[in-house]
Amino acid sequence: METCETLSRTIQPEDKDERILRHLWRNVYDLLEQDENLKPATKAEYLENVKSYPEGDFIGKVRGMVNAGQESVTSWGSLFSDGTYLIFFCLQC
Repeated sequence: METCETLSRTIQPEDKDERILRHLWRNVYDLLEQDENLKPATKAEYLENVKSYPEGDFIGKVRGMVNAGQESVTSWGSLFSDGTYLIFFCLQC
C-alpha cells in the first residue's frame, strides 16, 4: 500500500509526537478523501480522537509502528486492519 510506504519514509523514530501526528493525519486524510463515501475527520476532530483513544496511548501505538516500520513497511498495515483507522473519521457525525 502506497500510504504505508510513504508513512515508513516520512515518519522516523526520533520525530517529536506533534510531527508524527501531523504527518500521519495528512497522509491518511489524503487517502480517505479519495473516497466520496467516507467522511474523514478534520485535523481538529482527529486530534480530539487521539486524546480520547480507547486504549489511552495512541502515540505509543504509533511509535510502535514507526519502530517496526524501520524493519518492514508492512507494520503500518495494522493501522488499517485492527480498527485503529477509526481515529481518522468524524465519529460525532
